[in-house]
Amino acid sequence: MDSEILINSATSDGGGVGVYGSSANIAFTGTRIAGNVAGNLGGGLFVNRSSQIEVTGLALSGNSATSGGGGCYNSGDLTFYGSTISSNTTELNGAGVLSETGTLRIINTTLSGNLAKGGNGGGVSARLNTNVDLIHTTITNNHAGGSGGGLHAFDATVHMGNSILAENTATVGGPDLFGIITSLDYNLIGSLSNGSLTERRDHTFIGGDPLLGPLADNGGPTLTHSLLAGSPAIDAGGIGISLLEGLMEDQRGFMRFADILSVANAEGGVDIGAVEILALEVEDASASENSGHIEFTVTLSNPPPHDQNVSVMVRTASVVGGAAATD
Repeated sequence: MDSEILINSATSDGGGVGVYGSSANIAFTGTRIAGNVAGNLGGGLFVNRSSQIEVTGLALSGNSATSGGGGCYNSGDLTFYGSTISSNTTELNGAGVLSETGTLRIINTTLSGNLAKGGNGGGVSARLNTNVDLIHTTITNNHAGGSGGGLHAFDATVHMGNSILAENTATVGGPDLFGIITSLDYNLIGSLSNGSLTERRDHTFIGGDPLLGPLADNGGPTLTHSLLAGSPAIDAGGIGISLLEGLMEDQRGFMRFADILSVANAEGGVDIGAVEILALEVEDASASENSGHIEFTVTLSNPPPHDQNVSVMVRTASVVGGAAATD
């Protein structure tokens, strides 16, 4: 991280960062905002009306606010790229992000483990005529003491595409979604109890296990949930949505277009959610018994943008061998 804003407090708004200017235009890159407390709104980040803020590679974690927006409160024009919003808390609405009246765009971003103790929207609370776009975003493992464990939309316009909204919980109703949102399609939603979609949903999965790994360092500057083998999100996204947003990389900075040939896909093979998994393809190979030698090719598509060791273990019913390769 290039900079850190840690363990600050404010009696009112913006425990970590408060943007109050009516025409402020600010960009954050590679920043960690953690452990901050606000007595009112925006524990980590507070964005006021008419302000334009863009954050990239932000780790927004462990912040709290009494009245809403444990991680972030927005009433301006705010965009998250390639960020992780995790383990933030509030007594009321929007533990991860509370957006009111403004515009909120969350792209290639993970929201995980946020807790709205007595309110709505564990991950995101969108209300009061706010406009929200969720593209290639993973919202999981959030909880609301009220409704909308993952996303609570009330009097808001929300568009979602190529995104995962699953494995969230709520005490009152709508574990994943409470309210009505517009589907741009190619989403994976765990439950539509107390929630509904308008428009396109022909390629959207409803119900079932998304098969996500834990929030962890899977490469890149921020923590993510990787897709486990067999996840229905693999190669099930819509490439048109990715291209429309100009998203050539996933949240970690790995190449977004990594088609796994063994998986039938809808449109070009991008994965749903913030992470594009690496594709490891092994060519078939055979050898005669007792030959003691076999050659095969292992191809790693979508390699990370840095050197990384790749280990390959070969097993059959009667032979156990090992090999290691470095890329």
